[in-house]
Amino acid sequence: MKRFLAIFVCTCLYGSVFADDKRIDSEKVLVVAPIIEGARKGDALAQYVAGLLYMDAIIVNKDSESAKKYLLNAFHQDPQKYADAGGMVGMTWFGKDDIEDSKNYLREAARYGDSSSLKVLSIIDDSNDMLLKSAEAGDANSMAILGMGYFTGKKGFSKDEAKGFYWLKRAIDFGKEEPEFLIKIAQCYITGTGTKKDELLGLSILKQMDERANTEESALLLADAYSVCNKKHQSLYWAMRALGRANEPNNEFYRSIVEKILQNEQR
Repeated sequence: MKRFLAIFVCTCLYGSVFADDKRIDSEKVLVVAPIIEGARKGDALAQYVAGLLYMDAIIVNKDSESAKKYLLNAFHQDPQKYADAGGMVGMTWFGKDDIEDSKNYLREAARYGDSSSLKVLSIIDDSNDMLLKSAEAGDANSMAILGMGYFTGKKGFSKDEAKGFYWLKRAIDFGKEEPEFLIKIAQCYITGTGTKKDELLGLSILKQMDERANTEESALLLADAYSVCNKKHQSLYWAMRALGRANEPNNEFYRSIVEKILQNEQR
């Protein structure tokens, strides 16, 4: 998304200044030419966009050296704003250039808040020290990466559900309220995974999500959660609500859900 916005904004800013030049065959080149010219003159936004164009071969021919040059120039001019440019250089040229240089680009980008660089460093360095320091300093992205890493026990993490819950909950408290994180925390409360069991709190989180989303999927989450809590009437109720919201209901799917709930009720 940031790539698209940067290219769009830069195009709007620079415009098509060579529109009357008949030597230029393509309208696309009319747009790119002033961007490249702005990059050569040292404009950070133009350099960032030019680097992306050369790296991804958008309109222009792929040119790795130009891509690297412009991305690094943008990063060095404004590392806070273009932290991901330094990260892209570190990730794209890792193993092609000097590995330590690539790691240094990643470390610099991570220092300025690029979460992708942090994640890559945690894998290639086989250490999560930098990620942990960033999380402890209040970076919500790092907290979320730590939380999910501890939950899964992959990519250099040792599985620890208590640490997973702690860091993912902190990420949410710091504003990372992505549905997948909220669902994970709610399920932890309901099942007592990594934290003290609190079914009411877990169900409350899912209900708040349903109030905002009001979708078939959010109702199904509640149906499943109530089933886990052994509250079959409420589970059936939410399954029916999900069915009512479905645009193209899969009758076999819902029939299987109802049968499962009723079977559990009879036990």
